Amino acid sequence: MSLPSLHRRLILTSLAALALAWTCLLAWAFWEMTRVGQGINDRDLRLVAQTLATLNAAELDDVTRTRLSAQLFDHFNAYDTPVAEADYAYRVSRADGRRLLASAQAGTLPALPVSAAPQDSGPWRSITVASGDGRVLAQVAFSQGYIRRALTELLLLLLLPLGLALPAVLAILAVATGRGLLPLKRLAEQLAARRRPDLSPVASPESQYRELMPLVRALNELLARLAAHRDQERHFFADAAHELRTPLAALSAQAHVLAHAQVPEERADALARLNAGIARNAELLGRLLSLSRLDSEEPPALAPLDLAALAQEALARQLPRALTAGMELAYEGPAQCLQISDESALASLLGNLLDNALRYCPVGSQVVLRLDLEGEKLHLAVLDDGPGIPPEWRERALQRFQRLPGTEAQGSGLGLAIVQALATRLGAELSLSDGLNGRGLGVHLRLPLAPASSGCDGAHAP
Repeated sequence: MSLPSLHRRLILTSLAALALAWTCLLAWAFWEMTRVGQGINDRDLRLVAQTLATLNAAELDDVTRTRLSAQLFDHFNAYDTPVAEADYAYRVSRADGRRLLASAQAGTLPALPVSAAPQDSGPWRSITVASGDGRVLAQVAFSQGYIRRALTELLLLLLLPLGLALPAVLAILAVATGRGLLPLKRLAEQLAARRRPDLSPVASPESQYRELMPLVRALNELLARLAAHRDQERHFFADAAHELRTPLAALSAQAHVLAHAQVPEERADALARLNAGIARNAELLGRLLSLSRLDSEEPPALAPLDLAALAQEALARQLPRALTAGMELAYEGPAQCLQISDESALASLLGNLLDNALRYCPVGSQVVLRLDLEGEKLHLAVLDDGPGIPPEWRERALQRFQRLPGTEAQGSGLGLAIVQALATRLGAELSLSDGLNGRGLGVHLRLPLAPASSGCDGAHAP
C-alpha cells in the first residue's frame, strides 16, 4: 500500500478546484444559452422574425421577397449542425390576415399572437413579431430537436478544448506543485544532514515561507524542550556523581571494616554504620530523583482538595518521629480550607519542610505549621525555634547542595531546593524569615487562591 502523497494531494485538490470552476462556467454558459428571450436560439428566432417582417413590409416583388426570405436561413448552414428544411418554419401575412409568404412546414405552426419572447408550441419553439409600421406579421419557428442539437454542439465546443487541455494542465500542475514543495524537501534534507547530538534551533532560509513558519517554530520548540531535557539529565548525573562519590567511598570503607572486624562488638558497630550509610545514600538518591522529576515541564495535576486536612495529615505522619526526638508539633489554621491545586506536590512540599525542621532542630524544639488567608492568597508557613539560618545565607540555602557551615545534622543540602522547585511548579511565592519568637527559621509559601475554590472557613484548630 502506497503512502499518502502531499504532492498528489495538491494536484488532486487543484484539479478539483479547476473542475469546479469549469462546471460553474458550463452551468453559466448553459443558462446563458437557454434563458427565455435572451438565449442564443431565442435571439436568433427574434432576429430572423424581425428581419422577415421588415423585409416583407418593403415594396418588393414576390420573387425577390421569396429569395431574400430563404437566404435568411442559409447562415445557419455554416454551423456544424446545419438547419434542415424540416427544422424551421415561417409564415408571413398582412395584419388583415392575407398571407404573403410561407414555408413548407408552415401548416404545422399554431397561430400565436405577437410576443416579445419565443414560446414552446408542440414540436416547435416559435415567435410572432410585427413590422415597424404594424402592417406585416411574421411567425418563425425552430424545431425542438434542432434547438437541442445546437445546444449540444455549443456545449461540446466548450468541453472539447478543456478535455484536450487536461493532460497539459496535469503536467503543469505536477511541475508547479513539485517546485512549490522544494522548500519542504530542502528543509528535510537540512535536518537529515545534522549531526546526531545537534539540538540547536533550525535556522533555515526555507523558514521564511509563511506556510513553513509554524512547522519550523514547532520544531524549534521541540528541539528546545529536548535540549532542556538533555541538560537536565546531564545535571542530574553530574550532581549524582558529585554527591555520591564521597558516600560511596565511605560505604566501601565501612564494608572493608566489617569484613575485617575480629570481635562481635566491632562487627556490630561496623554493620550499624554500614546500614546508616546505606540509608543516607538511599535518601540522597531519592531526593535527587525527586528534584530531577520536578525539573520536567509536566504541568501540575490540579484537583479540588482540603489544604487544612492535607497539612494535618502531614503533621500526623511526622508525629512519631517528633515524639521520639522530644519535639512538639502544632497546627494553627482553619478546620477546612478548600483549594484547587496539585495534591501530590503540596504533600511533598509539606513533608520536606517538616522533615527539614525535625532534622535540624534540637531536642525540645517546637515546630508549628500555620495556615491562613492573606487577601487573595493562601499563606502556608512552617516555623520552628531551632538554630535557624542567618539572613545572609537564606538565599543560598534555596540552592542545591548548600549546607550551612558547622551544621552537625546529617543532610543532603537538597531539602529547601526541592521546596523551591515545588513552589515554582505550583506558582507560589517562597520566602524565608525568622521562626518562632524571633528564633529559628520560618519558611513561608503564598499560593494564589483558585477562582473556583471556596477559601478557608470553620473554627481554627489549636
